[in-house]
Amino acid sequence: MTASEGEGSYGAMLSSFTTSVKADLDSPVTSNFGNRIAEYRVEAQRIVEETEGYTVDFERLRKASKEVEDTLVILVRQLLAFGQAAKEIATKWTSRSESQYESDVAVILMKMECHIKDEADLTNLQMRNWQSNIVTPFLTLVEIGREIRNRGVERSCRDYENKYVKAEADARKHAKHAGYTRSQLGHGELAEQLTRERLMVQYELCKFLMSVDTVEDRRGPQLLRHFMELVRNQNSYYMNRVRVNEDFRQDMTKLEERMMTRNANRCAQRNTLWDLKGQLEANDELARCASGKVIEYKNN
Repeated sequence: MTASEGEGSYGAMLSSFTTSVKADLDSPVTSNFGNRIAEYRVEAQRIVEETEGYTVDFERLRKASKEVEDTLVILVRQLLAFGQAAKEIATKWTSRSESQYESDVAVILMKMECHIKDEADLTNLQMRNWQSNIVTPFLTLVEIGREIRNRGVERSCRDYENKYVKAEADARKHAKHAGYTRSQLGHGELAEQLTRERLMVQYELCKFLMSVDTVEDRRGPQLLRHFMELVRNQNSYYMNRVRVNEDFRQDMTKLEERMMTRNANRCAQRNTLWDLKGQLEANDELARCASGKVIEYKNN
């Protein structure tokens, strides 16, 4: 059986199998389904091997996605720890504050704690989004991929082949006793005698293909749907982050203006200190005092 490029092994086998079984059910006495059993058996094994390869790849993605999830969990915990520390320090500074400046610094830390808590909440939502739409789908793909087995197909095919060989041998023996020689009998000629075994092969192949179809659906359409849901949720979180940042900016504008005014005064005071330092360094008495201390230090 040659799978077309567009269908792949599973698609080609599914199409051929359904057509063959429908024809067999319509005319079971003259069934030629047995002619294709060996072919389906080989294809089933090939699909199992392909699925094992997919499972290895999905396990690699699952591990990487779990590491991302763990990193986000750690980030949430660290953000909350940082926010709690800022809150505790702000509370301590507020309780002992004797100046407006220290009070303003404490307010900055309190606002920082609120903002960081919002960031932690958004990051936690992102983590859950990642877990639901990336980690869990890949974990499911790994689990169901490992469950794809063709033991039932193999067993039913062996039973059919054994019954076919025995039925053919019996038919030849009866022909010989009747005084004539028969060539090898085809599956269609023995279809009625092999009805039970043939039905079991069809049933096991049907179950096998249904389990493979689950993998095909989850690694194709469902994986895409999960990824699209991830992106939609991420866009929503980014919009929430913009809103949080805007609320924070508006809330801090007045405090920023007050701090800038006070900072301008501190700059003027700082410049005054630099001028005083320069004048003191230019004083001869200070220079002699400093020189004497250097000589005393060397003697010691």
